[in-house]
Amino acid sequence: MALTRTLGLTGGIAMVVTLVIGSGIFSLPALAIEASGSITAFLSWLFLSLVIPLLIIVMASLGKKYPQTEGIYLYATMATGQWSKGGVLLLLCSCYFVGSPALYLVAGSYIADFLDAPQFTLEVSILVIILSHTINLWGIKFLGFLNSILVWLVIILIGIIVVISWQFIDWTLINANLADYSFRFDQFWQASAILFWAFLGFENMSFSFGEIKNPHRMIPRIYTAGYLIITVIYLSLAATLSLINLSGFKISGISGLSEILATNIAHPVLLSTLIFVLIASANAWTYSISRVYYSAAISKLLPNFVSYTTKSANKNPIGAIIFSAAINILILLIMKYMKLDPKYYFLLTSQGFLILMTLAVITYLKYAKRNVERLVGVLSLLIMIFFLQGFTLLLLYPLAFFMLGTIIFNRHKIVSYLIKKSS
Repeated sequence: MALTRTLGLTGGIAMVVTLVIGSGIFSLPALAIEASGSITAFLSWLFLSLVIPLLIIVMASLGKKYPQTEGIYLYATMATGQWSKGGVLLLLCSCYFVGSPALYLVAGSYIADFLDAPQFTLEVSILVIILSHTINLWGIKFLGFLNSILVWLVIILIGIIVVISWQFIDWTLINANLADYSFRFDQFWQASAILFWAFLGFENMSFSFGEIKNPHRMIPRIYTAGYLIITVIYLSLAATLSLINLSGFKISGISGLSEILATNIAHPVLLSTLIFVLIASANAWTYSISRVYYSAAISKLLPNFVSYTTKSANKNPIGAIIFSAAINILILLIMKYMKLDPKYYFLLTSQGFLILMTLAVITYLKYAKRNVERLVGVLSLLIMIFFLQGFTLLLLYPLAFFMLGTIIFNRHKIVSYLIKKSS
């Protein structure tokens, strides 16, 4: 059963901004700086800001032609064929297996710091999961209203962080560090790969294409407006954080921005606002993740109850939302016992989406008719190759899920073939 198209221009822009910004801006800057240094981290932000428009063009073009809820999952499958449907879906799920719990841990970490109870980060993170999924049960209209408010809160909060941070800038130290700087490609790649997570919301937004009003007109407008807002916010904060880090003010950890907010007298109010924004981001991710499970259910790859929708006009996929909450809590509990550098959670998530995006680009190239479309496709493919070549052995993680999903999806055909072969 198709979902109702209730998402308009304002709600769509609010959705993509909160989906993209909340998925990285409050957790990744410190990780990128730790991995590569302040200058290289900022260069990575600049690089991504310049190449992401190509990928946006690909997603917007495919969204106009095929505005279904399956989103990037559908576009990736179109590149490889129906035989790979199960593999692509399980690959997508593998992204959320580590990526979604990591986001909830970021929110839980900030809240636990605010409460001065870091020992309860796991418990708080689980509460965030329950809260975000409960809000999603209210449906798209309420969620769109909440996101519209929080877009302005994000802009105001980032502006305040930038203003507060300028008191720590020391141009003498900055000039000294710039003079000693030497570029390293491996550090640039790692920072770029980590920061790619910060733009994942553009891909995740594709799962809402089936609920956007007048998708042929609205999807390009939503992406364009969202990109402009997000780029200004990202580069403003990235430049500021790089400068204060070069000035000797060190930020670290996935809740690193709390160290800056702690220097201001309005610390409780500002941190509370940041936590509110993180919860909104969790709401947006929950929205997209539930649509992934809904897509899998209507494709007969998950139990039928996951495709259950409310009987109201909005047809909210309540079954997928409940299923998503249960899966995320389970994996979050498992992750508690994993001892892995936080950056690897982001790298594992990014590489999975990069593979999906590569397949989507191939689909875009298959249907490109004009030379300018072919140029966009080729450049996008080169960008994907740049990212994927650096993951090496980490690529075994998504590829294993792709193979497993493909085997499960085609198990009846495989069994029939083996029986025929042996007879």
